Amino acid sequence: SDLDALKAAWADFNQTWQYIQWLKVGPILEESRLFRVQFWPDANNAVGRGIDNLLILQETITSEIVASQNVGAQGIPALEKLLFSDTAETSMLSASNAEKRCEAVVAISQNLKNISSTVYQGWISTDGNYIAQLTEGNGDFSSRKDAVEEVVTNWLEQIERTKDEKMLEPLALNSPGIPTIIEFTMSNQSVPSIKTNAQSFVDIYTAKGGHGFDDILNGFLEQPSIATQMQEKVDAANAAAALLTEDYKALLADDAGRQQITDAIQKLRELRDLLTADFVQATDINIGFNSNDGD
Repeated sequence: SDLDALKAAWADFNQTWQYIQWLKVGPILEESRLFRVQFWPDANNAVGRGIDNLLILQETITSEIVASQNVGAQGIPALEKLLFSDTAETSMLSASNAEKRCEAVVAISQNLKNISSTVYQGWISTDGNYIAQLTEGNGDFSSRKDAVEEVVTNWLEQIERTKDEKMLEPLALNSPGIPTIIEFTMSNQSVPSIKTNAQSFVDIYTAKGGHGFDDILNGFLEQPSIATQMQEKVDAANAAAALLTEDYKALLADDAGRQQITDAIQKLRELRDLLTADFVQATDINIGFNSNDGD
């Protein structure tokens, strides 16, 4: 029951991360924190190697030791691999080195808490006050327009990442797809994460009912048609993601499931196309360097 509670806490933390995963400015970029929180995709098994290196240590594993390891050993994927492993040799409950695995889980969790606290302190007005840089367009930004352009670029990158890395690549050409490269192979959290990403796209556009891009298009730029189209596209992408059933591997292997994924991909394509054309033209902003391009 303790392990179940810990898995649930991990899932809650991950969903909170998925909601803000798109925003790649400020303190999260310092000291490789972005990759330390979640190193994925992991083509070279950095997570597995990182965990193995921790588990062979003779000394007690601490958050300081974790923070000095490769990024694969430090974050959400490392905890998933430890918590959700269910073979007798690797389970938290039955492995011969279960105590060492518990040490690793505690230390990685503390490391994530430390990173989260540092990022939070960097943003708030009473400490690092990065919020002022973003809203005033200074520091890392040359102007307020530059800050907005960076935010929109981050938004676009996350749309592309969700569409391509989280869905299109695992879908592959034929059933059963490539389930080994989905975002979460052990915890069944890939679909909930996609759903959270899609909800974040709605909330980025509307500022969750605050002064969002929808208000700027409608009230300031007098572009109600584009505002409506954008609202329709973010809502459609969110609705398509909401229809995905929870077992991603089953979706990839089933014709009806594959169609659900294909539909969600198409809705994100339509959102991407509108965002990169009519939206940026109406707002007179430029999309910056897209880190997803691999250039």
